Parts: sequence; C-alpha cells; structure tokens
Amino acid sequence: MGSESTDLTVHLHGESHFRSYEAVQRSLEKLTASVDIDAFYHELPSEVPGMKRYIQTALRNPLYVVGVFVTQMIYGPRVALTCGHQQGAENQVIKEFAAAADTPVTRIDTHPSYLVPELSLIWTGVSWIVFGGFLWLQPIAVGLALVLILLLGTGLTYLARKESDYERPLAVLLGWGGILLLLPLNFIPLTFAFAGFVAHGLVVRATLGRRDIEMVNRTIQDATAHDYTQIWVSVGYKHLDGMSDAFESHGVEVICHNETNN
Repeated sequence: MGSESTDLTVHLHGESHFRSYEAVQRSLEKLTASVDIDAFYHELPSEVPGMKRYIQTALRNPLYVVGVFVTQMIYGPRVALTCGHQQGAENQVIKEFAAAADTPVTRIDTHPSYLVPELSLIWTGVSWIVFGGFLWLQPIAVGLALVLILLLGTGLTYLARKESDYERPLAVLLGWGGILLLLPLNFIPLTFAFAGFVAHGLVVRATLGRRDIEMVNRTIQDATAHDYTQIWVSVGYKHLDGMSDAFESHGVEVICHNETNN
C-alpha cells in the first residue's frame, strides 16, 4: 500500500484485555454518541489456527506451543471472571455494539502461530534444546505435565471459541484447576511449564510489530473496499503506538482513545 492521503478516519482504541465489561462499554458509548461509525474492527485473529497449524508451529518452536496453552490456563480464567468470556471485554462489547447498530465487525489480527515459521532458526534451535532437555531430565514427570497442559489448554481454547454460557466456571476449573494439578509435580515439570510461558511471551513480543502492520493493512484494505470514512479499531493498548504510526504512514487520520482519555 502507498502513503497517499485518504478520507478515512480511524478511531484507534487501546484497552487492557483485563478491563471490565462495564468500563469498556462506557468508553464505546461515549464515542458512538458523537460519531457515526461505519464499521468496527477488533483484535481477534482473522484466521484461527487449527490442529494442523499448531503441529507445524510446534515443529519450529515446541516450547512456544506449550506456552500458548499455559498462558491460556493462567490468564483465561482471569479474563472470564472479569468479562464472562475469555476473549476480553473489548471484543464482546464491539460485537454487541455492531449487532445493535447493524454495523459490520471484522477480525483483523494475525495469530502469532502463523508468524513463528518466519522467525530465525535460532529460535527453533533454542526451543528444541530446552524442550528436549526437560524431557531428558525427567521424561515421565515432564511428559505428564505436557499431556495435562495440552489437554486442559485445548479445552480452554475450545470454550473460548464457542463462547459457552458456562465459560466462567469451566475456565476456572480447567485453567486454575489445571495449574493446581501441576503443583504436586516436582520442580522440573513446573519449570518446564514456566519456560513455555516465557517462550510464548517472547514470541508475542517478537511478532508485535509484524502484527501491527498486518492489522493496519487488513483494516485499510477492507475500509477502502467499502468506502468507509469513520471506523473504530479496538486493540490491546500495546498496539497503539505501532498501529498509529502505520495508519499515519498511509495518510490516514488517527484519533487515539484509551481508558485514560475517553
């Protein structure tokens, strides 16, 4: 895409994924009271990884895949308790506002699992060395921890995608309950789970800039195709700076909103 000026104005909303439903709802109500929004965009993945993708990603970075599910077990229940679902209040509010206003809503994020193969082979080497090292130290205990993490994490992911009415209690049971099941295991399996958690965080950080660019490109492409002039883009607050710069590089006017200036 070029850097030519457009008539598009982007209301870029940065939120904590742990913020309450009511607080996010108030933020959006304030904006939509004075601006006619043509379309909503939010940070959920435009393409959701399936089993085949996770297997392909695990071949490149097995510790990251472990971390995907450990992270879901840690944070999924917290978000569910705050918002009712694991996807975060901002995503729920966006979908509800869009439905009420009969306005389109589009998912624009790229799941980090699709970007792992583009990382340096150094990531692959280190991940396999650490992953294999834990299995070599205590194959039975670490193997048991791995099975628990994959099973419970998969269950949590399924709940998040289905948005079950019972997601809040089930998320706590599978997530934090699963963490409690890991505690009786010794130090090595617990360290293995923590290493996965760290690996996931490092990959998310390493792919942040690429995700910013891809979210901006998807948004502009869709908005241009439909001749939108006023759109609302809701993302995690860590994406604000990168996406604001990327939008402006395309000649798009950006108005940033967050919980402190709404």
